Amino acid sequence: MTKKAGIHEKLAPSGFIPIYVGEESRRYVVPVACLSCTMFQALLHQFREEIQASIAGPIKLPCSPQMFEWVLKSCQG
Repeated sequence: MTKKAGIHEKLAPSGFIPIYVGEESRRYVVPVACLSCTMFQALLHQFREEIQASIAGPIKLPCSPQMFEWVLKSCQG
């Protein structure tokens, strides 16, 4: 794998953001539209200190993947 290919594997498609969840840092590619969802905002607010600590890198949430998926499903309809 070339250096350039490694970079592209970590990028999210346009209109999406990568978020890493849980102890295992499971990667989710989340639609930017979810950021306006009240429940998603509440989840981000709950972990704001952890997010601020990793501000130089990707967004990492220490919640369980099950909780994160439940919030995503609630926001997507």
